Amino acid sequence: MEGPVDPQVVADALGTTPRLPSVDELVASLVQAELDLLLGIESPADAIEPTGWYLLWLASHPDARGRYGIERQRAAFQVAAHIFDLLLSDRSLAPARRQLLVFAGQVAYLGSGEDPNAMALYRRALRPENLDLVTDFDAVALTLGTAILGFDVGYLFDVLRPLRAQVDAVPSVWAVTGVEETIYGAAGLLTRAVWDLLVFLVYGRDHSLDRATDQLKAALTLRVAEGDRLSRWVAYHLLRLCDGLQATSVWRILPPEVPAGTRLAFTLGHPRVLTLWPPQVDLLGPPKQEGAPNVFSQDVTRVLLSMPTSAGKTLVAQLLIAGHLSAGGRSVCYVAPTRSLCDEVRHALRIRFRCMRFRVQVEEPAWWNLHPPEEAADVLVMTPEQLAVRIRTNPQQVIDHFGLFVIDEAHHLSDDSRGWTLEWVLSYLHTATEGRDHRLVLISAALGNREHLAAWLRDGGQAPYEFHRDWRGPRRITSVYTTSPDWSVSEDLPVRGSDDQREMHPLYGQLHIRVGHDHGYRTLRTTEPVGRLVRRWAKGERPHRDNSKSTPFYQCLAPLIASQCGSGSVLAIEATRDGARRLAQAVAGYLEPIQEDPELFRLRGLVRRRLGIDHPLDTLLGKGVAFHYGPLPADVRGALEDALRAGSLRCLVSTTTLAEGVNLAVRTVVVASTGWWGIGGFHETVTGATLLNAIGRAGRATRETEGVVVIAHNGPGGPEQFDQL
Repeated sequence: MEGPVDPQVVADALGTTPRLPSVDELVASLVQAELDLLLGIESPADAIEPTGWYLLWLASHPDARGRYGIERQRAAFQVAAHIFDLLLSDRSLAPARRQLLVFAGQVAYLGSGEDPNAMALYRRALRPENLDLVTDFDAVALTLGTAILGFDVGYLFDVLRPLRAQVDAVPSVWAVTGVEETIYGAAGLLTRAVWDLLVFLVYGRDHSLDRATDQLKAALTLRVAEGDRLSRWVAYHLLRLCDGLQATSVWRILPPEVPAGTRLAFTLGHPRVLTLWPPQVDLLGPPKQEGAPNVFSQDVTRVLLSMPTSAGKTLVAQLLIAGHLSAGGRSVCYVAPTRSLCDEVRHALRIRFRCMRFRVQVEEPAWWNLHPPEEAADVLVMTPEQLAVRIRTNPQQVIDHFGLFVIDEAHHLSDDSRGWTLEWVLSYLHTATEGRDHRLVLISAALGNREHLAAWLRDGGQAPYEFHRDWRGPRRITSVYTTSPDWSVSEDLPVRGSDDQREMHPLYGQLHIRVGHDHGYRTLRTTEPVGRLVRRWAKGERPHRDNSKSTPFYQCLAPLIASQCGSGSVLAIEATRDGARRLAQAVAGYLEPIQEDPELFRLRGLVRRRLGIDHPLDTLLGKGVAFHYGPLPADVRGALEDALRAGSLRCLVSTTTLAEGVNLAVRTVVVASTGWWGIGGFHETVTGATLLNAIGRAGRATRETEGVVVIAHNGPGGPEQFDQL
């Protein structure tokens, strides 16, 4: 467990304030609440709710930074956000209380620098369609507050239009000069302020931001509305957050040379980008050293970016491409390691760039010969192998046509089978463009040799632009799953036609969870056996495992995966195609069929047309389970990925085809196996950068505040296996 469960973070948050729980008590309560939530126990954090409200008050104090210091303020926000997040797991919360906790959690997450979690928390908020200023003024304040911090632009435009009309009509209805003279004045001013703040974030109009801050200040000091504490409380927090929203806005961070039309492509495109996250601000904002180049500068010809999954690498790449093309640069070559990732990149870029009329296309072997270079797309997405074919066919044409090369998942340089292709492609591009205006951008979530790459990519005497951050939004619960036999229970099994002896012991599943930097591990054990261990031996020999009668490990793992399907979608990584298919079938055996899901109905129709009605994938889809690997048709793979993103699939079992960069919204990632047994012993395929990328799928930013990672270990051992894996 990361973040607020760290005793140091809790100690910084609590300080020496009396009447609060001790560090050990609060950490123990947070850990227990997380474990209860993992087991499906709702409302686990009621006892520590007062601590969350106190820490929010402390961190939100106008003089908090000067009085307590920035470290304690940030830690207080972080712990408070975690407490509110846990409280929201209670599905029986009253609507008003749910909205209150969502807004408080959003404020705390933004204060702690975990911006994506504020948007993810908004997914638990209510979105009433019809709001009335007079009868629903309490709901108006919280609804508008949660929606603006969740950047729900479409909903806000819809709900604010009638509300603003009602506010403007107050003078004629109530015989007053303005809404400020009524008891609904705070809610009315808040309505106008949220509209103006929204206009600034979307269109960058500075006067709208100034007007919004003036209206929020007026709402705070409005005496006639002193009884409307909720609207004034929301106004206070929005006013306090205005500076941060302005400082991280797309309209403030991007350099002046990026045109307004390009910025609008991000604020109006899909998904909307109104503000940037901390690592994106550090990278794209003004240089901290005077005279240092900005990453958008044409003088920066080599860029090396290293950020974890869910830190916003995809958006950074889109911004760099948009800036390059808007400045009149030559076409862009985007290199991704797999076909699945190429298709996803093409889809995302097409949606983003369609308003700018930039053309995006995925490379196909025959297209280059059919279309002359001047008719090619502005952005061409391809694998390293396809780029290698282009270079071998006509290297000068590649150099003349492309001005920017974006290499995604650059850690594939170290891949034993495909890395050499990417290495010689990069070697050629680097050498052929040295001293010219071509730009090479390498992006990765798992670079372990940044210094070597930086030394290799020096353009003449100029070192590459290096940027590395470990920041990520969603926190993670990381665990190791093993099985353990109950030696106290045994059953003798007969062996026909032999004098050998055989005995059976029930197998129980054990989940070893790391709960904090200093608090070791907690172990959860299944209440019922998940399989059996059968041992066999001849007289005078030591007992050995009888694999033909013992339960295979994947079947012991299936109940755990099925139990996590109730909390959100699960992505399980298997090393082989047969393993993926077997595990998917085992998981489906623990789940009930899904009734009347249009997405699954369409998906099953596609599978039947492309693979036949007898294909095992069709039966599995009836329970919201599927398997995914390379030989499946491309349209079927894409449809499976879309269904997982939409939440229609409960579980997708995949080989490493989905571990490398594909953006999938899953709460839980299970690494079911890291390799396979063959000639020469055990062959590891899910390790190093591939393992890090697989783990990074857990808890997607803006969708989840927390992800669960389970690394399955088939063998003896307990928590000590965690560090070895």
